[in-house]
Amino acid sequence: MKSKLIVLLVAVLIMFFAACSNSATTKDTTGGDSDPAGQDDSDQTDDEIIDDEVDTELQLKYAESDKKAEEVGKDLIDSNTEFAVKLFKALLEDEGDANIFISPVSISIALAMTMNGASGENYDEMVQALEFTGLTLEDVNESFLSLLESLEYSDKDVILTLANSMWIAPAFKNAIRESFIEALENYYLTGVFEADSPDSINSWIEEKTGGHIKDMIDEFPPDLIMYLVNAIYFKGAWTTTFDKDDTYETNFTKDDSSKVKVDMMAFKEHDEYESYANEKVVAVRLPYGRGTMAFYAFAPHEWDPKPIDEFIASLDGDTFDNILNSFNKRGLGGIHLPKFKLEYEKKLNDILKSFGMEKAFKGGFENMVNDGSNVHPMISMVKHKSFIEVTEEGTEAAAATVVEIVDESVPTTFRADKPFFFVIRDDRNGTILFMGKVADPS
Repeated sequence: MKSKLIVLLVAVLIMFFAACSNSATTKDTTGGDSDPAGQDDSDQTDDEIIDDEVDTELQLKYAESDKKAEEVGKDLIDSNTEFAVKLFKALLEDEGDANIFISPVSISIALAMTMNGASGENYDEMVQALEFTGLTLEDVNESFLSLLESLEYSDKDVILTLANSMWIAPAFKNAIRESFIEALENYYLTGVFEADSPDSINSWIEEKTGGHIKDMIDEFPPDLIMYLVNAIYFKGAWTTTFDKDDTYETNFTKDDSSKVKVDMMAFKEHDEYESYANEKVVAVRLPYGRGTMAFYAFAPHEWDPKPIDEFIASLDGDTFDNILNSFNKRGLGGIHLPKFKLEYEKKLNDILKSFGMEKAFKGGFENMVNDGSNVHPMISMVKHKSFIEVTEEGTEAAAATVVEIVDESVPTTFRADKPFFFVIRDDRNGTILFMGKVADPS
């Protein structure tokens, strides 16, 4: 009996040491002896483990951001593209050969916020002007919410923020309908503030645009109800930066054939680049960060240059969307893009009216105020201001849109604090005795 126990004990000991040996030296698939579950981890430094965890966390955030971006309704994206092209063509016609730079999404969001208070014929006109036909207000609001939420963690190498605010004049704080405020807070993540001074609003805009958009509002009109404001800021590093040593000075030929000196950035190699070409233009796509955002530049053909305005005039929303989706790798003899910095400012009242949005500048915002409040809001001004700088490292851009809403029922005040015109008339028979303009009463 004792001998059997000894044999059994020896067998157990052999199995134990064999198991220890196997766990210490296991053949891995690379042909070396290692422990894939233990040995590799022990070789990792603490910094490498932290880097892996950070990378995993970042990828999860990217996935969440990308999912939100995909939830933005395609109908809204198509509408925004159509509005953007229509607006830019109108500005091009209005501005002639001047520089133009806008943020269409900033303008769309500011006016969509305002549209939440629109009613009747005014609402219908705003829907048409903003190219929202076929979309319900809920569709518009929910898609813009997904857009706003998708910007967080969009790219570690890109800063992109959209911020919205509502500034209510103290005299009207009890007149604004709560459901209107809630819609803007819930769907547009809008901060609600008291419009105590232009400085407060200007400071908010400056902060939200990286310090680039300043002095949007000079003074409050006497019948101010509120301002609705959108601010957008972008700062992105190129996926592949330009080498500063390859930047060179050269001539830039304007539409009138005059020439100016520019610093031209360059990828000088003959290579395949993400690009597009048709009979009017050659275009390149320059991505930022991880490649989900990009700068698209369209230039006339070198061999048969036609004004870029001809290309822009040929666009509509669908055409432009198809072009932007048609970029692919093709051989180019290099890329040459000037460094530049632009600032732009424009009041959009007349252009929006030309789109059929006329009632908004006369009234029709009953859903903005409480019933029986005897307040009749109307838009008095839509103002847009923007900034962009493009360098070897990347792009910085900012813009803000302000919708100024006043009460059309407040009696107009006579305030001769600017040059004014006058007459002295004999009202017995209508004879004008004197006529003048006061330009400087001092």
